[in-house]
Amino acid sequence: MYHLPYLASLVNEKISFGLANLHFRFAHTSFLQNISAMFFFKNLNTESFTIIPGLIYSMTILLLIKKIIFFKKLQEYFLLSITGLVLGFVLLRFYRFNDFGNDIPSHLIVFYTFIIFLEILILKTNSKKNIFLLIILTLTSFLFKLSYGPLIFLPLILILINRITYLQVFNSKNLIFFSIFLLFFLTKNLFISGCLIYPVKFTCVKELAWYPKNYSDHASIEKRKFEIKYRSRGYSDYVRKKNIDKELSREEYIKDFNWIPTWLENNFFKKTLKNIFIYLFLILLSMLISYKYFNSVYRKNEIGKNNFYLASLSLFIGLGFWFFTAPNFRYGVSYIFMPIIFYISYYIKERPEFIKKFLKILILISFTYFSFYNLIRISKNNISQNIIFSNNDYYNYNVNYKKISSNGHSILIPTNNDVCWFTKIHCTHFEDAANKINLKIIKNYKFYLVN
Repeated sequence: MYHLPYLASLVNEKISFGLANLHFRFAHTSFLQNISAMFFFKNLNTESFTIIPGLIYSMTILLLIKKIIFFKKLQEYFLLSITGLVLGFVLLRFYRFNDFGNDIPSHLIVFYTFIIFLEILILKTNSKKNIFLLIILTLTSFLFKLSYGPLIFLPLILILINRITYLQVFNSKNLIFFSIFLLFFLTKNLFISGCLIYPVKFTCVKELAWYPKNYSDHASIEKRKFEIKYRSRGYSDYVRKKNIDKELSREEYIKDFNWIPTWLENNFFKKTLKNIFIYLFLILLSMLISYKYFNSVYRKNEIGKNNFYLASLSLFIGLGFWFFTAPNFRYGVSYIFMPIIFYISYYIKERPEFIKKFLKILILISFTYFSFYNLIRISKNNISQNIIFSNNDYYNYNVNYKKISSNGHSILIPTNNDVCWFTKIHCTHFEDAANKINLKIIKNYKFYLVN
């Protein structure tokens, strides 16, 4: 829909101002895509864009294994349990390489971020270096996915608890490093949409020529914020129901929690609860196999009541933020499963022998499933094709396009209700938006202005 066309614009075009007026989702892009575009190799073509997500996945697995070994040596069984459960979940849930978009790498970083937060909180490893690492992880999560903005409270909590000043955390080198990445991200957003954070209205600069000023404009802030609300709450599922006596408008649907019944039926029961049950079933199976070790109790108060309440509050703030902003399952995987992992680990934290045996079995089951599924997929591929990368229709070159001209410059539109793929010039499947574009070239830079 928009990942590949945006990556194409990064590879084939200079920075373009007002690009969101051509396709509003270009303003929702992740910093991950900007990094991926830097590693574009002509020989690999679009498969290049799988390198960075693949590296993030591999590095996360390795870091989780390293943490498991570290916590086991320290006999910190609560943290060991959390890390092992996260590793099991990652292997079970994120096993399809060709499903990697912006969401999965973001979830991986969020899981690891919370483990680091708990490690600093419980083990008191609250050095400036560790807190700065946590800040970098929370910033990366935010740059990858704006919905992870609440994570910034994690390092803030630790800074306040330990009475560390920002100047102590940010020395001159750290501050420069931090500022460059944040400035790059915000400036890029400003150039694309006229907003530092799209579609948060108070971050927008309305005086910019490419800022969408009217509600009728394709990238209108009010229009797209409203769309996020009704789409993420399942309005399309609601209108497909045939037993509705009176169909609510979009405005009525999102008011007074009218969306809850439809959301529960479709998003919660069919997606969220289904995935929770599968994960809990495998945990329960692993626990039953390890049950003979359950009574080996070792009482050690690793976390403490205050830390427990603080961690719980952080988890529920994240879960609440997801529920009240965009309660779509794929956006909230880490927000949903991290509390489950946390409370299971808290329940079994005083049973070290059980934890070690249980985690071995769970990780073995998860790794077996991961390996078995992917080996089957590889065996079904044509042996003459490169089996390292996805053979998904995502990389589709058999799309026909037509051109719309604006001031002598072309914009591509896919025909037959298709969508854009990897193209040499900018493309959108919103033909009405393209028809309203006044494309100007100023000093070799493209400005997509609205007529």
